[in-house]
Amino acid sequence: MEQLGSNEIPESRKSALALTPAALSQLLGPWMNGKGALRVRLKRAVEKAIVDGLIADGTRLPSERRLADAGGVSRSTIVAAYDMLEEDGLLERRRGSGSIVRTAAARSRITSRRDAELTALPSGMILQEPEDIIDLSLSWPDLPVEFLPYFHSPTLAELRDFRCPSIHAPTGLLSLRERIAQQYSFAGIPTFADNIIVTTGSQQGLSLAASLWVNPGETVAIEQPTYFVALDAFRTMGARLRAFPPGFTDRSLQQEIASSSLRALYCIPTFQSPTGHVMSEHARRTLVKLAREHNVPILEDCSLETTAFSGSTPRSLAYFDPENVVSIGSVNLVFWPGIHVGWIRASTSIAARLSRLKLLSDLGTSVPSQVLALRVLDSIDQIANFRRRQLKERCELFCRLLTEQLPEWQFKKPSGGLCLWVRLPCGDATSFAQFAARAGVRVLSGNSMTVDGSHSEYLRLPITASPPTIEAGVVRLASAWRRYEQARSQ
Repeated sequence: MEQLGSNEIPESRKSALALTPAALSQLLGPWMNGKGALRVRLKRAVEKAIVDGLIADGTRLPSERRLADAGGVSRSTIVAAYDMLEEDGLLERRRGSGSIVRTAAARSRITSRRDAELTALPSGMILQEPEDIIDLSLSWPDLPVEFLPYFHSPTLAELRDFRCPSIHAPTGLLSLRERIAQQYSFAGIPTFADNIIVTTGSQQGLSLAASLWVNPGETVAIEQPTYFVALDAFRTMGARLRAFPPGFTDRSLQQEIASSSLRALYCIPTFQSPTGHVMSEHARRTLVKLAREHNVPILEDCSLETTAFSGSTPRSLAYFDPENVVSIGSVNLVFWPGIHVGWIRASTSIAARLSRLKLLSDLGTSVPSQVLALRVLDSIDQIANFRRRQLKERCELFCRLLTEQLPEWQFKKPSGGLCLWVRLPCGDATSFAQFAARAGVRVLSGNSMTVDGSHSEYLRLPITASPPTIEAGVVRLASAWRRYEQARSQ
């Protein structure tokens, strides 16, 4: 975080940390969303950040004028919010010294830290209550009416392999694991039911693998930018994150793998989220060979492979090394996220260890959900074709509207995946997101998907939204952008 210039604060009065408006906005999240006066929303957001430990004692907040200019709100709004924080004992304000955070009041006045760990992470945004706002921050597919017939009640025949003395089957229904294994075998990756662990979504698979491999302080290589929930999963385990750009072209990373300084590597080789990048086959072979030689396990997320607009995708990393590569898959993104069924494909020894962790986690994934997943996999070609056509049409619509209404924004049309990775011509996405929220549209800034807070000039926009939502969303984004440019020019 930047220090304020010494011409603003006398040297003798400086605190250890001074937050810039952009840094504070990132810590507060989408504070403009919700009900009530803006000054109250800002006050509550800052108060929560202090209580959750995101803003340390002695930190200097941005000046009222700088924060107002960056957020596109009146200075009186910021002054009023700071006044309320001062009344609660959370700020100390003196002429020439700025607004200094004091946490003693937070410890004495506020006892509840409900959901502190989750809300301190980028994925905490998922917990926000739905509001009357166009939400372009989450790239989750909808449930088409065409998929509703798959939800009929399970039959006894479908539940036959779950009729056993114990109600728990932590690794999943045998019939489902056999069906998933069959998919991998068809792709040239020899797989049996014992290689498969059914998980409660791909997120759980990621968390289980992180728990198995990573101890606090160990280093995990991860793409940057990447799926923000993956960052949270490894950070929760206390891992040190070593960022590398999508595509595995970073020579210094290759040297680190060779030096065996990495505990594991996580990547999304096909339709990387959020960039949409597809790793070349040469890079896949190089990565797998190097990791195998130096005993660095690879965790590849294959959940987006079925979204290929053309229907064809490169071979997964597990094809080149089914022992050292652990693959994560899911039906959530091609069918519907509400099903919450994914899986891990691993060697039998790693699968056995993961099954024990799965047992400790939840004793097994919901049986009705697994039955539904089996139905989906039995019709996966038809379902995937429908979803691909839908995503391709929505992607083309989004790209056309952005080109027409925001021609200065830069992006590359993807060939699959769930989102667009858009670069703003100036400013930063965190501050623009506040303007967008005031215009009635929620967006996700690129720096929330990075290890070091970089890529602040990028936005992730979902092509999963319905056409009316996309159309209305782009109109509001264009309106917000005009106000943002105007504010920057003043």
